[in-house]
Amino acid sequence: MKALYYITFSFCFCALMVCCERKQPAPSQLGDDLIEQPLDSTTYGICGEKTTPSRIQLITDLNDTLFIKVSDEEASNIVGGIIVGDRLALTYRHSPHDDLILDQCINITSLLGRWKSIDRQFEICEGGVVAGDSLAGQKAWTKWTLLNGRLLLNKDTFTIASLGADSLELETPTEIFLYTR
Repeated sequence: MKALYYITFSFCFCALMVCCERKQPAPSQLGDDLIEQPLDSTTYGICGEKTTPSRIQLITDLNDTLFIKVSDEEASNIVGGIIVGDRLALTYRHSPHDDLILDQCINITSLLGRWKSIDRQFEICEGGVVAGDSLAGQKAWTKWTLLNGRLLLNKDTFTIASLGADSLELETPTEIFLYTR
């Protein structure tokens, strides 16, 4: 009788241990492109009609209206220009007087489209997709996003040094990449 009791107790104990064990997903289940990213401080929206050279009106994706001051120093941090109706990505800070002061502005509408260099050509499309990337011997870019004022193409992080109607200059700490339309 005692043997039956110990066998039953052992079986129940083992079943309880198996059921309560918390398993972490295997690295292959997490995906190859998953990396831990910091929080994004970028605000996205549409450039409003009340935008002036010294102030950007941004109608955010949450349908809030923000007015961000642009000083002469911060004007150099605007890449792609400011055109009413264009989609923008902004980072800003609060002044001591509770004004919003521009840190960086990226014109997403200007960023979208086909770009090419001597050894690479790709198209930055709506929805975070990169199409038609071709570069011999290296992994193709398939997705893009903006994070804290930087452009991420897959896992590669770039600073957008300049963005014009027909030119794009991307920088890393060690390299500069130039693209044209």
